[in-house]
Amino acid sequence: KEEYDLDLKASPDAGQYHAVIMAVNHREYVGMGEGEFQALLKAGTGTVVDVKGIFKGKTGSLDYWSL
Repeated sequence: KEEYDLDLKASPDAGQYHAVIMAVNHREYVGMGEGEFQALLKAGTGTVVDVKGIFKGKTGSLDYWSL
């Protein structure tokens, strides 16, 4: 908020995103799987970008990218 004048959301909006970018491996995120990612992505589209590589093999048929 202070640096970019943006407000954080309490939770993301379902079905609204072209990509989900996971840049940290906090315990709140590590247990996520294909269903949780699908719920966030726009129907029939979307990519899971996994910077830390913690979701390899957990995204099923979703488009997946990792370093």
